[in-house]
Amino acid sequence: MRQARIIRTAAWVGGAVFVMTSGYASAQSSITLHGVADVSVRYLSNSNANNDGRVYMTNGAITNSRWGLRGSEDLGNGLKAIFDLESGINLQDGSASDSQRLFNRNAYVGVSSPYGTITFGRQKTPLFGLLGDTYDPLTVGNYNENSWLPGALGASLYADNAVKYTGTLKGLTLSAMYSLARIRNRRA
Repeated sequence: MRQARIIRTAAWVGGAVFVMTSGYASAQSSITLHGVADVSVRYLSNSNANNDGRVYMTNGAITNSRWGLRGSEDLGNGLKAIFDLESGINLQDGSASDSQRLFNRNAYVGVSSPYGTITFGRQKTPLFGLLGDTYDPLTVGNYNENSWLPGALGASLYADNAVKYTGTLKGLTLSAMYSLARIRNRRA
């Protein structure tokens, strides 16, 4: 009973804060809805012990489908507040590609300046950014079925609860990340 009252109160407070700040949020200097829609029909020979073939529809012929919101707000003096929320979707049935989290690809906020960018939240690891953007001809290929990169990285494509700095000094780009422990069993 007491726990239900606390949750109900928290919901009312959260709703009130949302309503009070929604006018400000609509005045952002730049918010972009972005994404990729890619679905394929595939034939797989020898799909089981009887060597049967099968035809199936799956997410991504070349890259996994996703949608996101990316934005920035000019703070003055060369500073910008930034955010990126990105989620994978399965076009064949409309489900989320990760049932455990709403934004399974990127979910971070940060500050950008002439000295670099610092971000906080779930985001690409520096190694994934370097190898994926530089050496993968499909850039963000369909890693579950036809890419070499997860094996090379030990599947460390994204990091949770991470703080990342990226900056460029005289043509040299530096990137460093620290990921705090992931909290799995949270209770209200």
